Amino acid sequence: MITTTDPRERLSALVRQPETTEGVTLAEIPGLLAQLAGVQAVLLARLVVEGPHNGSAAPADGDRNLSVAEAAGRLGVKPGYLYRHAGSLPFTVRIGRRLVFSAEGLERWNRRRQGRG
Repeated sequence: MITTTDPRERLSALVRQPETTEGVTLAEIPGLLAQLAGVQAVLLARLVVEGPHNGSAAPADGDRNLSVAEAAGRLGVKPGYLYRHAGSLPFTVRIGRRLVFSAEGLERWNRRRQGRG
């Protein structure tokens, strides 16, 4: 039985003991699912940005962080677009409150969007 009321501890306990989900109230489920979705999004973004490239086990050398202006220039969009969509772009890197973008991740994402990769 999970007795903690802290949402992070509760989710952690449920991950360790999924058989205890019957003790979760219906009111708690949306919040827990939102937490899981957030963790899933962050992990997926890391996998896309840092994962294997073209069958290689290691990321390409020379990946660097791009500023908002640099990334916008490479994509041909305005910086505001990147700020508005940063949460859904898998090449976004947050450093505190600052946004930067993985150059390699951006290129890979752009190739896929153009059907070249």
